[in-house]
Amino acid sequence: MTRTGPIRVLTLIESLRPGGAERLVATTLPRLDPARVSPILAYLSEPADLAPALTAQGVPVHRIGFRGPADIPGAVRRVRRLMRAEGVDVVHTHLYFANVVGRLASLGSVPVVSTLHNPDYTWEARPSLRFAGRKGLDRLSLRLARPHLIAVSEEVRRDYEKHFHLKDIEVLYNAIDVDCFRREVQAVDRIAARRALGAVDSDVVLLHVGRFHRQKGHDLLLEGFSVALREMPSLRLVLVGTGALQSAMRARAEQLQLGDRVLFVGSVVDMPRLYAAADLFVFPSRYEAFGLALLEAMAAGLPSVVSRVGGITEVASPEGSLTVDAVRAHELAHALVRLGRDAGLRTRMGAAAALHAQRFDVARMIPRLTAIYERL
Repeated sequence: MTRTGPIRVLTLIESLRPGGAERLVATTLPRLDPARVSPILAYLSEPADLAPALTAQGVPVHRIGFRGPADIPGAVRRVRRLMRAEGVDVVHTHLYFANVVGRLASLGSVPVVSTLHNPDYTWEARPSLRFAGRKGLDRLSLRLARPHLIAVSEEVRRDYEKHFHLKDIEVLYNAIDVDCFRREVQAVDRIAARRALGAVDSDVVLLHVGRFHRQKGHDLLLEGFSVALREMPSLRLVLVGTGALQSAMRARAEQLQLGDRVLFVGSVVDMPRLYAAADLFVFPSRYEAFGLALLEAMAAGLPSVVSRVGGITEVASPEGSLTVDAVRAHELAHALVRLGRDAGLRTRMGAAAALHAQRFDVARMIPRLTAIYERL
């Protein structure tokens, strides 16, 4: 049957918390050409911090009410009902449970696209029944639905090729509206934003954004920051995010006697305010698929100190970043002090980073994504 009108695409994601995959969806859907793609968004379960902004931009948002792994069959039924009610032509899934549910819901009905966001099977593998079951369900849903696969970096593509022997995975880098984001950062009252963090004029504010998970290297960051602070007491570290290790990292900061030089701010929706307050960005991940927060930092004109791993090396600006070994806290400390002490270097590197960020502008990504939908 020949399709008339725009393609109705149901995007399914686990939640709408302000994480990397979620912010990608929030950036992309309102910017799709309505003459070609009509977007609908559904999320499995709370939190849904980003839902109001998406609704205000005209994207219909639906909650599936997913209650955990045992509820996969029920969630599949609820998604299928939504697909029928909305006349969906294509399903596009993001993140593990949404991938599984969306693929199964699409069977015998419509084509499905899955965006792969993390190299989990290389870095998170463990000898447990839970992990084996998770991987097995992913494999089964891939085999049954045969989705078109998009990886957000070469690092992720290699992970899925290795563990699932898949071919034809398309790499489509994450993206943001670079100019829009930069304008939002520039519109912030920097002095007020810094005061809200307790920073004084002489402080050099380091910003890190990421969930509290071993992947993100918070333990290494705190160790390196502790060393750097002894050489440069004006450093101040701001940590954005939540996660299982947050309490442990608070305790570690206390053990290192970092006091008020480290600020844990939790989950934040208004990220431009924090980028505007910062002097440099630090991203010491042990592994990384892409690093959307790093891209935002570059767009904001921030220089960065990053670990030399995976997707970070695909994204980071060579002239706008200092790269360090992912497990060497003293190397990280040296880079922090070097950038912290040299405002001129920070300015030059920040300008290079802002220029490099244009390579990942959403205006370059959307035509490729739309073409994927149209050829399915």
